[in-house]
This record gives sequence, structure tokens and C-alpha cells, in this order.
Amino acid sequence: QMAAEKKKKALARFRRPETDSGWHFLTGSQESIDAATKAANFRFSFDAKSGLFAHASGVMVLTSDGRISRYFYGVEYPGRDMRLGLVDASAGRIGTPIDHVLLYCYHYDPSSARYSASILKIIRLGGVLTILCIIGGILIFRRRETVAATNLRRPLRGSAERGAR
Repeated sequence: QMAAEKKKKALARFRRPETDSGWHFLTGSQESIDAATKAANFRFSFDAKSGLFAHASGVMVLTSDGRISRYFYGVEYPGRDMRLGLVDASAGRIGTPIDHVLLYCYHYDPSSARYSASILKIIRLGGVLTILCIIGGILIFRRRETVAATNLRRPLRGSAERGAR
């Protein structure tokens, strides 16, 4: 009941009715709250003067078995970082093949809590793609040569008839 009331008030202030289904307010006993916040290493304190809880802002990305994979601090999270964090945490179960290539080309820096480009990995990926293109090109040209040579060995249609005349 308390969560439903808080949600209603927050959504009224937010003034975006489409967010109603995606915004969840959870409640529990003090024991379960303490256990969850301790497991996540989430610290907060109650400020009696304001009547509010003081805590750091951020998002924790969990793996499917409940382990914390990434922390994103602050109140704004770049879409790329969040998406790569989810792909990373899910061990490949979320995201497209392009996301996995992007994840390969970036590495997570815990000191800045952000993903940044890994130049060495990008160069390696570029080298592999170049080699694959060269091999593909060679195979295509060899196939064309084989087809052309086969066509040269075949007599032209009607050439035997012309030679007999």
C-alpha cells in the first residue's frame, strides 16, 4: 500500500503517464531491506531533519545469478555504457551480434565506471577483417578464373556446324 501511494505521488510529479508500467516501488521488512542493501554494499542513512534517506545515486547491473556486474554512478547513464554493461552482465544473452563486437572493442574501466575504446582490440579486429576480405577476394577471383577457363575449353554452340560447311 505504501509503495502504491509513493508511486502515485511520484508519477503525478513526473507528469509522464507512459512510465507507470515501468516504474516499480518495492517494500519489505526492515530485515529484508537490510539484507539486500548489505549484499549490494548499498549505504544510506536517514536524515531526521529532512525526513528523507540520503544515499548515492546510481544503477547496479546484476548478472542472472544475482551477482553485481557493474556500478554506474550518478543520475545520467550514457546509453552505450548501459547497453554494454547489460550485454557484459548477461554473458551474451542480451544484445545483438553488433553489441558483442562493440563489447569486444571496448573495455570497462572501474576507476571511471565507464567503457572506453580499446585501441589494440580495434586494430586486431581490423586486421582479422582485412585478412578475411583478402582471402574472400582471392577465392572469388580463383572461382571466376576457373569458370572462365572452363568456358574457353567448351566449343561454342554451332561452331561444329560452321566448320563442316
